[in-house]
Amino acid sequence: QWPQGYQIMVVEDTPILLKMMQHQMKHFGVQGVFMDSGKNAVAYLQAVSELSLPDMILMDVWMPEMDGIATTQAILRLWPQLVVVGLTGDCEAGTKQKALKAGMAAVFYKPVKWDELLQWLIARQSMSAGQNILLEEV
Repeated sequence: QWPQGYQIMVVEDTPILLKMMQHQMKHFGVQGVFMDSGKNAVAYLQAVSELSLPDMILMDVWMPEMDGIATTQAILRLWPQLVVVGLTGDCEAGTKQKALKAGMAAVFYKPVKWDELLQWLIARQSMSAGQNILLEEV
């Protein structure tokens, strides 16, 4: 079960995938902010107060104009406490490494498996609370 009031920003340039994410998040009771480009996501986050920040950002790794790696770096310069999770259909090991090096907390393959994402989030929160949990990365 997703925490009540949890808000995720989705940054995805493919309209059908963005629409699918909106539908899935509504199904799970997760609030969303949806951006169709990295540039729009950065502009949005430059304009909001800390109280309006999302709890997590799901970021498409490969987008035109400003890819997810550059977008993540820009976002983390603005708000270093934000959790950015990469989403990709690219199975190359180098893609995941670039994304993690850019500051993404994790990278998951598309399509999103919401139960895996929630398990990762719970484990991450438990680890930050000082509990020792082993987590197999995707």
